[in-house]
Amino acid sequence: MTYNLLAKSLAQSNSYLYTYCGEHVMQWKNRSRVLLAELESHLLDVYCLQELDSDDYHDLFQPTFLKWGYTGFFKKRNGEKMDGCAMFYRNKSVKAVSIHGVDYNLNHFMNRDNVGIVAILDIKQGNETKRVCVATTHILFNPKRGMIKIAQLCILLQEAKNLIEREECEVPIVLCGDLNSLPHSTIIQYLLSDHVNVSLMPDAYLSGQTPGIPRSGTYKNTIAEFHNTFLGRSSNSSIVSSTATTESSVALIDIAGSNTVIHDNQSLEIKTLTRRFKNAKFGPLNEDPILSQPFLLKSAYDIDTVPNKTGGTWARSGQSWTTHHGHCKQTCDYIFYGYLRSLMPSSSSISQSPQPMLHVASCLELPCGLIQDQKGLPTADFGSDHLSLVTKFRFE
Repeated sequence: MTYNLLAKSLAQSNSYLYTYCGEHVMQWKNRSRVLLAELESHLLDVYCLQELDSDDYHDLFQPTFLKWGYTGFFKKRNGEKMDGCAMFYRNKSVKAVSIHGVDYNLNHFMNRDNVGIVAILDIKQGNETKRVCVATTHILFNPKRGMIKIAQLCILLQEAKNLIEREECEVPIVLCGDLNSLPHSTIIQYLLSDHVNVSLMPDAYLSGQTPGIPRSGTYKNTIAEFHNTFLGRSSNSSIVSSTATTESSVALIDIAGSNTVIHDNQSLEIKTLTRRFKNAKFGPLNEDPILSQPFLLKSAYDIDTVPNKTGGTWARSGQSWTTHHGHCKQTCDYIFYGYLRSLMPSSSSISQSPQPMLHVASCLELPCGLIQDQKGLPTADFGSDHLSLVTKFRFE
């Protein structure tokens, strides 16, 4: 499951978005009760949650999930924001190999407080155990900062790639979360296509959130700043044309904190890794607009049937969406799955073992039709302004 819970702190600071809701609906004690009831009704192997306040994670969600037989991991946003991302896994069917918190605030360009989580998990399937990488995030909302959104995804996927390449077997990936981008946008195509050209429209249109059709042309956006962010990082990141640099041009510091959790009465050390630039001296600017990422991904849900938005922020009657409040009704939450392009069946670069192909067994149907006449979410029956997405996968 991936689920943006509408954090208590954010609901309070953005209360103007929810004037159509009764006060009792917006009270956290009521919303949290509805949310936890929904979560408990599924009892899934893995939950990926966004917009959960730190105090509510520690005081309410973690103790509740512990009673249900789960172990949790939380990554708070940087700065003064109270919310973050959480991941819970079911102890009787899942064992964590490693879990990493990921920061995106690397330099003056990447200065936003969004975060992600990447985990390598062993999941029981029948009498076998399968290894999978699960990554979740809540990407920047700002519609005008499409290049930063792509850069945040790039950092998350690079961390996932690094973890997968350490394994002695081929590991598929599940990527999920609130990506604050619409299905036919350049940002989502960055995830699904071989490559994208980010110079074909202004930065503000890359996520699809800005109404209207941009004028044809070539746009510089912040492509140079994007490339500078990844100077010195792995040459096989999300940049098609390699960027030359020297060892001394970029200094990376790994700041490792640790959390200890109990799994099957055993202590498991889980590292939180933060990579930051320190006194980086950038080389010549690279303005290549052709970008790609290292994974071959598909959407678990059918997003091809969601029409391309060109004139507004509202889905039409009968269309699916994942968030609905007073100012929008659209799709911005996703579950993707796939594997490293270098691990395609014809490749033998990492392992000769059979590829653990991941397949979608089923997806929970979105209840859009049941609530399409509501002024917006939350309601007495739905505790967030987002809907949960649930996918059952199988290995073959």
